[in-house]
Amino acid sequence: MPEPRRYGIAYDALDARRELGAQFEAMVDTVRLAEALGFDSVWLGETHRRRPGYGHLPAPLLVGAALAAATRRVAIGTGVLLLPAYTPLQVAEQAAVLDQISSGRLILGVASGLEVYRDFGFANFGFGPKDVRPMLDEGLEVLRRLWSGEEVTYRGRYWSYEGAACVPLPAQRPRPPILVGGITERALQRALQVEGWIGGTPYPLALIVNVARRLRELGAPSEGKTVALIRPIVVAASSVQAREWAERWVGPLVDYYLRRGAYVRPDFTFVRDPDRSVREEAMREVPIVGDPGQCAEQIERYAAEAGVNHFIFRVRFPGSPPEAVERSLRLIAEEVLPRVRERIAP
Repeated sequence: MPEPRRYGIAYDALDARRELGAQFEAMVDTVRLAEALGFDSVWLGETHRRRPGYGHLPAPLLVGAALAAATRRVAIGTGVLLLPAYTPLQVAEQAAVLDQISSGRLILGVASGLEVYRDFGFANFGFGPKDVRPMLDEGLEVLRRLWSGEEVTYRGRYWSYEGAACVPLPAQRPRPPILVGGITERALQRALQVEGWIGGTPYPLALIVNVARRLRELGAPSEGKTVALIRPIVVAASSVQAREWAERWVGPLVDYYLRRGAYVRPDFTFVRDPDRSVREEAMREVPIVGDPGQCAEQIERYAAEAGVNHFIFRVRFPGSPPEAVERSLRLIAEEVLPRVRERIAP
């Protein structure tokens, strides 16, 4: 049987310039609303910054544990946790505790985090650019062994353990799902060794199609693997209104990724010097924008052409008012997803 489709939300527009307590109350309200509306998951990213600003916080497992206590059904996902920034034992134990207190709702998305370390300073993490990917390989190997329940003795280039164990083990057996992000050949190979792949915001549809093709070429089974994708979505009663809001709210997000050189072309190359045409392409290819019918069509394209089976919608952006977030969630749940389900009904 193919993987069932799931629909979640990414919550990643916190303002680190403001006190987090009140923001967290609003976050809990939003996540509880998403759960009540039938969404399947909530996802938390990770970053490390030199100055306060908008975006992810540096502790997704900690925030996830708090959200787990405030919800009952939605999966708690990391989209993504930067595995080389931790020891494998730290991640194994902390993620296992989250899985236990959530009664088995963790999905662990991990990636290397190369751009984050570059921005924050490699010296502040104690490793260099060439260390990141082999550290991710070692971290994944040790993490999987620890979650198997065995005592782990390991001698690696970066980590060494002598009879280490993860206590408690995660609630999910044999382990919580692990998804790996990244678009390099090695990243896709890693994804095949675990439960699947997770794609980031600045990936256009044509790139996702090519990622799916490459995964098949590397031996991915026709079913049974998760292909998750974080996607900004702006839905409104009219397409004109949706496009206006997208330019206002998603436009600055796209500009941020373009400035950082994080936008990736379908041929897997990063765009380092974007011109106006690249921005127009990114605004056309990255967000899902339109009225409910148009958004349903675009979601179905991702599923049909790229095999995406876990959609992670970004509905909250810097500058978007709280009422816009609630309106988007309700429109997606009540008008967009029913149209999608009608399209795939037997």
